[in-house]
Amino acid sequence: RGMLLEGSTHYHLIVTRWYLECWLMACQNLLPEAATLENICRKMMSVLPTLILPGGFPLIGDISPDSPPNFLSGLLSGDHSEHTWLSKLSKPDLDRIDRLRTDVGPDLTEDGWLRYNSGNWAGLWHVPKQGWPKIPGHGHQDIGAFELHWKSIPLFIDPGRGGYGEKADS
Repeated sequence: RGMLLEGSTHYHLIVTRWYLECWLMACQNLLPEAATLENICRKMMSVLPTLILPGGFPLIGDISPDSPPNFLSGLLSGDHSEHTWLSKLSKPDLDRIDRLRTDVGPDLTEDGWLRYNSGNWAGLWHVPKQGWPKIPGHGHQDIGAFELHWKSIPLFIDPGRGGYGEKADS
């Protein structure tokens, strides 16, 4: 379906960027691998609408300290403003990426992502089918991470892991 098994919405954006970069290079150099990479990128981009909630993009699971989430926000919205990764790309590359966008994403229940929409409420949960997230991975070892939004207000937000390098629970 295109969703990583990492258990992290942010890492999904990061790896999507990596695949997009490889695909764009393959296109520029007329490599035969471009078709395979395009298929992978299309699937990875297709899940993004399922992950976006009315109050914004939930940061469920680990957040990489090396790549601020806002830098990759253009993957979600198509925003090409100055401080996003997309601002670094040429017009032909932006057009290629835009053609991969979809308005409705697939059901990700089989991948452990549960989406809820009812009236003014929307939520997203990561609940691995096997219980604990895969190790190694970037999901939290807490048997379920989620965000719940009312209208465009995030009410319950996944608190995350704190910071990298922590030695003990505190």
